[in-house]
Amino acid sequence: MSPTKVVLSCHSDTVWDAAHISAYKRRRRIWYYGNLDNLVTVAAVFVNLHKHPDNVKTYFTMHEETTMGGAKSLMRREGKALYIALDITGMSPRSDVTIEHIHHIDKKKLRELLRPLPYKITFTDGEPDEAITFGKKYPTFSLCLPVYGHIHGRTSTSRTKMLRYTRAVLDIAKIVSKNLQHIVIHKHHPK
Repeated sequence: MSPTKVVLSCHSDTVWDAAHISAYKRRRRIWYYGNLDNLVTVAAVFVNLHKHPDNVKTYFTMHEETTMGGAKSLMRREGKALYIALDITGMSPRSDVTIEHIHHIDKKKLRELLRPLPYKITFTDGEPDEAITFGKKYPTFSLCLPVYGHIHGRTSTSRTKMLRYTRAVLDIAKIVSKNLQHIVIHKHHPK
């Protein structure tokens, strides 16, 4: 039986004790620069939090940069669900979003469902994140904001891309939450 809920997990720890982000303007575009992991996706989630479907829950976790303690605690709390880890990535920086670390999900069906969306979505592998932990037990994938630079330091992204990512998170969460029975791959255990 498929899970009935989607859990968005957005880690709110950084590799540094103090993360610095600045904004600047270049060619009439606003850019963010600094240690964006994972502060930009935390900000992106807040924008549309009030628009999430009832079966979509959002959590902000800790220890993604070390022990994955927040992800493990979240799985104990929520149990059976489709988990979507929100993070940044250095993969495919020209894409609007990337989908990475897919576990127990029909990738082909997910692609079909997302194809009509107006975003450049790239399916790839990237840096390890919470999806690796979630995927050991539950269906999961990472939904990442592609950035330029080193993901744990000198990183940049445009405000335009961040806003597109913000809308994509909401749109993808809505589609996934309505189609759990179509995309989750069930493990068949021999009797």
